[in-house]
Amino acid sequence: RSRMRSYLESAEFCPAGRTLYAAGAKGKFKVSMSNCYILPSPEDNLESIFRSNGEIARIFSYGGGIGINISNLRPKGSEVKNVARTSTGAVSFMKIFNVTGEVISQNGRRGAMMVGLNCSHPDIYEFLHIKQAEEKLSSMNISILFTDEFMQAVKEDKEYTLKFHVKSTGED
Repeated sequence: RSRMRSYLESAEFCPAGRTLYAAGAKGKFKVSMSNCYILPSPEDNLESIFRSNGEIARIFSYGGGIGINISNLRPKGSEVKNVARTSTGAVSFMKIFNVTGEVISQNGRRGAMMVGLNCSHPDIYEFLHIKQAEEKLSSMNISILFTDEFMQAVKEDKEYTLKFHVKSTGED
């Protein structure tokens, strides 16, 4: 214990804000010990997407932030085998995650979220421009996940093909 105290006092080690806050809580309330959690990418089905949303809600309720990659979710217009017939796309689920961040209060502040999408995903243009449209995604930042293949195409001024394979329907 004294060794840890000396590290803190000498500024050789300084834990993140959430860690210090949780340590100060001394078990009086439930609080996150980490500033941010990277969640597994949801699978391309409603159960997995809403399971991820539940995890987001729980982490936010304890004061943590999250990062999540939505690249596994099929693009807009892809076939689905339910009443809708076509998917609303990966980007549409960002709205649900965002509302969760707005609803779950963290002592007066919204939950913090980073959402990523692979640069090869067919919904990338919509993803890139979502904050320029009327959409207000106040709880999240967005990040395009670039590949070496994409960067090489840029460097060589070549065409780059967006692609996605839907496992459940075989659609490309």
